[in-house]
Amino acid sequence: MIIEVTKDNFETEVLKETGKPVMVDFWGPKCSHCLILMPHVEKLAHQYSAKIKVVKMNMTGNVLFCAKAGLRIMGLPTFIFFENGKEVKRLTGQVTVEELEKTMEEIL
Repeated sequence: MIIEVTKDNFETEVLKETGKPVMVDFWGPKCSHCLILMPHVEKLAHQYSAKIKVVKMNMTGNVLFCAKAGLRIMGLPTFIFFENGKEVKRLTGQVTVEELEKTMEEIL
């Protein structure tokens, strides 16, 4: 199961995670590409659960938080990989499942 993060738990679930890298899926309910990718992201989250923590943030209601946090989310979907609270990689736009999996392997 992928954890849904918000402004209330982003710091705890993402920035303070030290056990393994974290991939955040920034998505929106009106983003068709986000919705198409979602089942694949869930499959990857399960496949890599021992090595990478996968969380998602619905941008509806979280845009202001992301702007204040300096996350620079300019389009959806956006996937940001964090290690020890720092961004290490970003994918955005027409991301493919293959790109996601390749990036997960690179992060490891």
